[in-house]
Amino acid sequence: DDDDDEEECNLLLDPAICSQFKILTCTSKACSQKRSILGLDEYATFAALYGRKEEADAHGVEVEESPCLGRCKLAPCVAVEHDDYVGTVGLVGMTDAELNDRVFHKIITEEDCDRVWESVETGITMMMEEEREEIFDDSKEDGYV
Repeated sequence: DDDDDEEECNLLLDPAICSQFKILTCTSKACSQKRSILGLDEYATFAALYGRKEEADAHGVEVEESPCLGRCKLAPCVAVEHDDYVGTVGLVGMTDAELNDRVFHKIITEEDCDRVWESVETGITMMMEEEREEIFDDSKEDGYV
């Protein structure tokens, strides 16, 4: 069953790699006003993404409120930082415009929040795979297979 496989994968997210990611939910004027106009609580985006990381047992991932992310006309916005990079990062699952800005645009619905979380989770998984490959390559160099 695919649901069981996904659930098992979530349980195996490496806390050390998770802790390298930080999700930033914009709480500036434009993003807050957009949420209000849409009838959403000012913390709706934060709460939705925090809930998803907890559900995925990705406790090392930080979810924080942030000042303006620079895309007020596309509010509400969310960005992701990674310890190895300066500023926000582009992730698999972003639109071309979002990749260009390195900011998720118009994160309004539960489906939008799912897309952001899936992008973060994919990033974590990709980094875990890279780490495993490095360990495997190192062990081959040491004569182990």
